[in-house]
Amino acid sequence: LEPVRAEHHPGGQRIRVAAQGVRRQGSPPLDETGVAGGDRGEVEGAGHPSCLAPPAAASVSSLGDLELRYATDKDRDPLFSAYSEILRAGEGFPHRFPIGRAEFDHYWFAPGSSVVVAEVGSRFGGSYFIKPNFPGRADHIANAGYFVVSHMRGQGIGRALVEHSLSQARSLGFDAMMFNLVFESNPARSLYERLGFSVIGRIPAAIDGQDALIYWTRL
Repeated sequence: LEPVRAEHHPGGQRIRVAAQGVRRQGSPPLDETGVAGGDRGEVEGAGHPSCLAPPAAASVSSLGDLELRYATDKDRDPLFSAYSEILRAGEGFPHRFPIGRAEFDHYWFAPGSSVVVAEVGSRFGGSYFIKPNFPGRADHIANAGYFVVSHMRGQGIGRALVEHSLSQARSLGFDAMMFNLVFESNPARSLYERLGFSVIGRIPAAIDGQDALIYWTRL
């Protein structure tokens, strides 16, 4: 992987996005130009465990080509809008609607995170983030969050996001992934279980009287 500086091209052409680093506390530090949380930049050293490989393109037959790429500043507005609509519908996440922009940025673009965006053609389809679930000696366990916009669900985008995040987490040196608060009614549960996640705990009446589950898998 050769580090690539983000470049803005005229006429709405593609943006080449640098590899983003999820920095575990036990990993070598990023160079001053390295950034986490989806901003643009370079990561020094193509081989060290904080360097994410570029997301691979995937094919979604009913939608055309699905491309996964790292988020840039231009994605923050559509990500915020899409996440706000998910909260409005009461789906999947614990935040109250409406969510403030600063609160969203702190959550989805948290320090130490890397953010990936899914696009089908020029259409925004969804996103995920990866970050350490715990600090210090437990930072070998990854956490991730995902969403797919409502009008593009059922087309394989969610599965592509989850599978890609698992591959990236392995490449970063994480040895497990954990989801802390999965609503019992969340339809993504069957996907998580097909991909190897197991329920390791239950939180009674976590949100509005609904139980939530804790999922874990070894990577």
